[in-house]
Amino acid sequence: MSEVLLTTDKLYKLKTEIEKNLIDIKNDSNMVKELKATMADKYKALPGYIQEILNNNDNNVQRLNEKEVYIVSKEMYSILGAPALDPSNYFPTRLAKELEGGRVFAGEEVVKLPYKFKNVIKIKEDNYVTSITAKELSELYNSSILQYNYNTQREGKYIKGSLIPVPKTNPKSVDEIKELFIKGDLIVSMLTFNARLGTSDGDEEVEYDPSDQTLTVTRGTLLDALDGYHRISGIVKAIAEVPELDQPFILNVLNYDEEKAKVHFAQMNTINPVEKSRIEELGQKRYSSTVVEQLKFKSELKNKISPQSEISIDSNFLVTYYTLSEAIDDTFELKSRKDALKIAKYLVDFFDNLFYAFPDEFLGDDLSSIRKQSYINHNVMFYGYVYLAKKMKENNVELIKLENILNTIDFSKSGRVFEELGRQNNENQLKNAMKKKLKRIFYDEIAVV
Repeated sequence: MSEVLLTTDKLYKLKTEIEKNLIDIKNDSNMVKELKATMADKYKALPGYIQEILNNNDNNVQRLNEKEVYIVSKEMYSILGAPALDPSNYFPTRLAKELEGGRVFAGEEVVKLPYKFKNVIKIKEDNYVTSITAKELSELYNSSILQYNYNTQREGKYIKGSLIPVPKTNPKSVDEIKELFIKGDLIVSMLTFNARLGTSDGDEEVEYDPSDQTLTVTRGTLLDALDGYHRISGIVKAIAEVPELDQPFILNVLNYDEEKAKVHFAQMNTINPVEKSRIEELGQKRYSSTVVEQLKFKSELKNKISPQSEISIDSNFLVTYYTLSEAIDDTFELKSRKDALKIAKYLVDFFDNLFYAFPDEFLGDDLSSIRKQSYINHNVMFYGYVYLAKKMKENNVELIKLENILNTIDFSKSGRVFEELGRQNNENQLKNAMKKKLKRIFYDEIAVV
């Protein structure tokens, strides 16, 4: 007799039971510690991610995959003993055995104190400035080194039945920040950490070495996220979804006691904010940005425009933000937002037709295989495609003819047309010589009629 299979209904029911029982665990600090310790020891799950599951601010439990659901329910059942959490009631024996093995949650390796920041500028004895990458932020957060201290910033909120405050965050704001970061639109702003005075296991919370400009946060120090907790939360969520993303941020590291930290935080939040309209105006550096924004939301290029400078062979991204905006700037004369929106409408149709003409090359599930053989979906080619769009528009050529037009170009890596590109796929290859070559091939020489 065959075993009963795991069904979607069963999985949903178990996730619902997990959500119901999470309240009992997160209201008991000892249970929280036990769950985090077990998940870390047995499955290498990061404490920060387990906390995200416990908070369940963004329907996180319903987003867990089968393996995560199995492991979380198993360990919660071990702690609470609630029969409704017993995974054996939902998962067939063979599947359960398979799910037991391997690492459960993706993420960075756990980092520990002491922690060293590099390229640090000393402002005063208790004030330092450096930079930190999104991945480093994620590591500090997920390793529970970086924490929220409600005494020095926004008020905490209390879970019913608990005396322990938790961060008062706005899930909508966190999600907006996450999406901005993934799209490459999150500005490079300053974050502020406070190595809380008097918390080190030794004499000093931070040790600065001027010879190599490093700042070491010592063992035992409580490192508070004094300003930027929402941004950090959004960035961490973005990294979990798209691990290849990264971006530097300005970091101010302080060494204040709680009273001085409160004053610092209060001053930062009473400075007159810049008008939103002015921020939008400053953010829109050139009209090509307006075009790219339209393409990001209204065309098949959605989620395929990378904020990074390089695109790996197995990435789902196709073109960098810089390459696309540079191509539009060089190709079209945009004097107003109206011009930009008009060109954007045409390019939306152009790229949609291009992708539909070559679905495997641009929309397929195995872009890496295409990249091994062809340059057709190479980043710099989009510079050429924009020029081709201009020529077809000028000559009133129907976009349905794109396939026949592009079939006249040898994109193969065995050919010699684009041999100088080699194996790299980044925007640094878009130099003047390459721009001229792409314009010649896709605009000057190509036959469209």
